[in-house]
Amino acid sequence: MQNAHTALRASRLLIAVAAAVVLFAALSGRAEAQIDISGDWNITFDGAISGSCTAAIVQTGTELFVALDCGIGSGIGHGSIDPASGSFDLSAPLVFGVVLTGTASEDGNSISGTWDTGSFGFSGTFTGSRASETPSLIDLTGEWPILLYGDRSAPCVLSIQQSGAEVSATMECEGLESGAFDGTSNPLTGTFSINGPLGGLLIFLSGAVSEDGQSIEGTWVSRSDLLGNFVGNFGHFVSITEGAADLGAMVVDCDGAQPGVQRRCAYQPFSSFSVQLHVALPPVGGYAGFQTQLGWLEEVLRYSPAPDPLDEARWPECSSPARLVGEPDGGSSVVFGCMPLELTGGDTSTGAIVQLAFECRGVGPAGLELVPSEGDLQRGTYFVDDQGNPLDPLLITAEVSCFGLPTTGGPDTFPPAQPGGPEGTEAPQDIKAPETGSGPRPADRQVLPITLLGFSVVLFALGGAAWYARRRT
Repeated sequence: MQNAHTALRASRLLIAVAAAVVLFAALSGRAEAQIDISGDWNITFDGAISGSCTAAIVQTGTELFVALDCGIGSGIGHGSIDPASGSFDLSAPLVFGVVLTGTASEDGNSISGTWDTGSFGFSGTFTGSRASETPSLIDLTGEWPILLYGDRSAPCVLSIQQSGAEVSATMECEGLESGAFDGTSNPLTGTFSINGPLGGLLIFLSGAVSEDGQSIEGTWVSRSDLLGNFVGNFGHFVSITEGAADLGAMVVDCDGAQPGVQRRCAYQPFSSFSVQLHVALPPVGGYAGFQTQLGWLEEVLRYSPAPDPLDEARWPECSSPARLVGEPDGGSSVVFGCMPLELTGGDTSTGAIVQLAFECRGVGPAGLELVPSEGDLQRGTYFVDDQGNPLDPLLITAEVSCFGLPTTGGPDTFPPAQPGGPEGTEAPQDIKAPETGSGPRPADRQVLPITLLGFSVVLFALGGAAWYARRRT
């Protein structure tokens, strides 16, 4: 009997020990579970300011990296987290510095807490839900052929190395010394800002990658040379295909009253403004003449032709310009050409070659499109070399926004424009590589009537006559 009692006590003891071991293991496993909040997040915030953000968070141990894109701005930030409890803090510069203090759920799929701007006096609460456990980050690393244009113009190759938000780069441009650049990028939005020396100037580049990740564009500015002397140069840059700039480049400036080139402009209804067409880069060997064809959306913009086309010419060699204006359904365009009777050596100058007067007649955005020559009845836009041969340049567009409601008693108005062009069309493309014929044609432009075909014939005839006369002499 005693042996049976002893055996029962031993059995109970073993069960208790086993239960303790299981409980300890469970608690130990729970204590060792690490909360990881890496991934893509949708965050909403309330308080003094309310809104929403998308964010990409990378957690490495206890360190946090965050890229934010909010309605009030975007930025990158850093912070720390306790992987055991999920408590964290993050700081990021948006319009002003913001500190987020919060806690993550045990599964790492939700966060909540408070936000504060410190001395700015704004604060509130936030909540967030994880959309993906893998953060979507844009890496700019690679070689980007670009066209730098403005106060200085050159085809360049921008070679970028990116690590997180840190960016280093080298830029080599034809006719300019190469330079080493460094700066930062927001890997969530693909925006970047770098600076460095180039051609004796201190250059700042700010840009962004396209949604498909295949091109970059932005602006550049130089306020001083390497000795600290004020310069004040500025311009733009766009991605190009390799070798595309050999045939030159033309660009639309949507505000001819301002120095440099403006690619995005905004005007009030019924206001008048000037548009200039620039040679951003001459073709190799220069040019002896040109033709431009500019298209726009008629229900938003109205062109006011000068009585004499010579008043619209800005190229010094243009003494006898030719102009034709067409107004097909849904859009308008003007063809403007200059072909000297005697073709001389190639001109390599840059700057404005045509200036046109416009007026906002409706409300909405409207592209100003240089029409490529390929497939166009008027041969679109091209340079002419000193032998009378046409050269198809790279074409860079501009966009005008006519904003606000028309005033009572103003001129007759048009209905608001559909974004990107007439309903059912694709948005106009910013950059065209005419030698490949790729990309959609301008959405807000129709082909001119075939009765205008004689315009290009006249230009070619003039060029051919000049070439023949040179050979006779």
